[in-house]
Amino acid sequence: MIFTKTEAAAQRVYGSIERFLTERLKLSVNHDKSSIRKTNGLEYVGYEFRGYGGQIRVSKKKLLALKKRVCEIFRRNRGVSMKSRYAAFRVYARVWLGYFALDQVKTTFASLDKCPKLIKSGRRVRACYWKQWRKSKTRLKNLMSLGVSYRVARGFAMSGKGPRCLADRASFRDVRCPASFIQRVPSRRGLVYS
Repeated sequence: MIFTKTEAAAQRVYGSIERFLTERLKLSVNHDKSSIRKTNGLEYVGYEFRGYGGQIRVSKKKLLALKKRVCEIFRRNRGVSMKSRYAAFRVYARVWLGYFALDQVKTTFASLDKCPKLIKSGRRVRACYWKQWRKSKTRLKNLMSLGVSYRVARGFAMSGKGPRCLADRASFRDVRCPASFIQRVPSRRGLVYS
């Protein structure tokens, strides 16, 4: 990427760089990937340049990829322990946040905390635990250990509804959970919830 102030300067620099690459370095230039354009909307290595002056932001494609990967990690039919799920998420989140730390807009990371897809991953975590507990006795015992009253815990434990349905119930969402149930991964700007 080479930035210039005017389009005429861009044309001139493009020609001289193309000559240098082909004649001096004996490289071929791919004209499909090479172009002269404004910085607004330009995507490069996961970043997107927006507005006048090219403010650096995370591209929409990469934000969608993050949300999709979080959903994959906390898919309830994966057959791995919650400890390994949290470890996988922690590694992925740290690498992702470290790579995209150049983002110049604070709201990108703040909006991730409030993102519906990531908040729904809290429901996914509850569904994973529900699937893992399997038997009604185990569910009853574990819910009571989390501070749910016997009457409410018994209603959930003996329910014939699936993990997806029960994990979304308001009374199940209000359960006071220990740190191991819903964990947070510290980021540069706020917290990303698993």
